[in-house]
Amino acid sequence: MQGLLLIAYGRSSAAVATGLLIAGIGITGKMMQRASRISLNMPKFYYKGGFKEQMTRVEAGQILGVSPSSPEKRIVKAHMGLMMSGIHPDRGGSAYLTRKINEAKEQLVKKKR
Repeated sequence: MQGLLLIAYGRSSAAVATGLLIAGIGITGKMMQRASRISLNMPKFYYKGGFKEQMTRVEAGQILGVSPSSPEKRIVKAHMGLMMSGIHPDRGGSAYLTRKINEAKEQLVKKKR
């Protein structure tokens, strides 16, 4: 009887240890994902829907991840961060997205001047 209890105890402790290991891996992965999002200057949420025909200041801000009333320095920094993150066609990215990001920067910066 004691042998059966030891086997059952061994299996349950292994299951608990496995569960804790999986939870630890998940938490570590989530922390790494957040760190990479911060380092790439990516927004914390994603806009559902396509681009509008005529870009507005609000949409431009959403594309760059800044407020439409942000200072020009922050807008340029967000633009540069997106371009360096691999979106630019020279780095294997999309020409269409690059045009939209450039249009967003121009939309926000031209109102400041």
